[in-house]
Amino acid sequence: MTSSIIQLRRSFQVALAACLALLVPMLSLADMSQTQAFATQSEILVPTDLLKPTVIEIVVNSYASDDRTLMVWSSSTMASVPHYYKIDRQKVLVPISVSNEEENLAALTDNNEVTFVNFPLINGEETVTQLMIEAESSVRASGINVSLASNVIAPKSVKITALNKQSSPDDQVGSQVLYTGQLSTADGRIKFPTTSADVWLVEFTHTQPLRLTELSLAQEGRPTTERRTLRFLAQPDESYTLYANPNGPQSAVRQAYSLSAVKEVVIGTLSPKQPNPYYVESDKDNDGVVDRLDNCPTLSNSDQADIDGNKVGDTCDDWDVDGLINSVDNCPNLPNQNQRDEDGDGLGDVCDDEESRLTEKYPWISWLGLLMAAMAIGSMFWLVHTAPKPDMKKKEEEDTVV
Repeated sequence: MTSSIIQLRRSFQVALAACLALLVPMLSLADMSQTQAFATQSEILVPTDLLKPTVIEIVVNSYASDDRTLMVWSSSTMASVPHYYKIDRQKVLVPISVSNEEENLAALTDNNEVTFVNFPLINGEETVTQLMIEAESSVRASGINVSLASNVIAPKSVKITALNKQSSPDDQVGSQVLYTGQLSTADGRIKFPTTSADVWLVEFTHTQPLRLTELSLAQEGRPTTERRTLRFLAQPDESYTLYANPNGPQSAVRQAYSLSAVKEVVIGTLSPKQPNPYYVESDKDNDGVVDRLDNCPTLSNSDQADIDGNKVGDTCDDWDVDGLINSVDNCPNLPNQNQRDEDGDGLGDVCDDEESRLTEKYPWISWLGLLMAAMAIGSMFWLVHTAPKPDMKKKEEEDTVV
């Protein structure tokens, strides 16, 4: 008896293990159903030593043209993660350098407002500080941008001269004075007529020590480049995957705009693209032909008929160009935007041959004919029943006399 119970228990355990072996892949597939629309995937490489939720930023230039083609997936929660997508468009600027008579002042071109260069007064008197802006090649500029450090008084005046590389500050041949005046502390922008040159001499006249953090040219006519980035909130000890290249726009992808204001951001990277093993090509109309190959992806047409060879299936084509596709047009060969069908036979009046019959055009005539026939038959019955009947007794007496 005991051995039978043990054997039964073992059989049950084996059966249960077999069921679980079949069920687990099914559950996994169900959990991954949201990812089936995406053709490629890339592992998001984030630091493994995260101690708290951290905003991760990755560059996705080669992955997406808009936000609806990406999804961040958490392998731990088996769910999509809210993300913020941003496109930064920047001019491709010609590199410049800033120098004085002594050295190159790299701190003025490092795009960092923290670094700076001091220009003291000479002998405690009004001083003219000369700076040279040089571009690697000739560039069109409409002004310069000057950034002063905090609590620094603006210079008394600024003079800007465009030079050729063959000329010098002391040589006025080939030079052009573009601006002489004050510097606005509101935006630090000095505008002048758009000029092409490769060297600019900037002279600051100041009566207080001068401290600059940045000095740049307002370059014109430069091409732009795009930098696409994606941010999401990563949790410690969780792994994430970026899914891309979907069948179509994915409205389920969520955005978290609050992530845009976060300053403490950790830069992540992406592994090379890999095919998504769960990818299933879309077939919106369920006609057995995937959308990528379907000549009519929104309406079922498994035969893919296309008699005019224009790569638009006959079902969703519009042969008569009346704004109605063939599948809903009651006269697909002749324009009839009003879809008039007086006899209600499913054929538009413009292509219904039976429309020329009087009874087709005026259905009440048939009913009138039936009414008149009924009246005629009724009249005949009335005449028969109301006609005088012969006197049978008188007829018998006459027959007897004879």
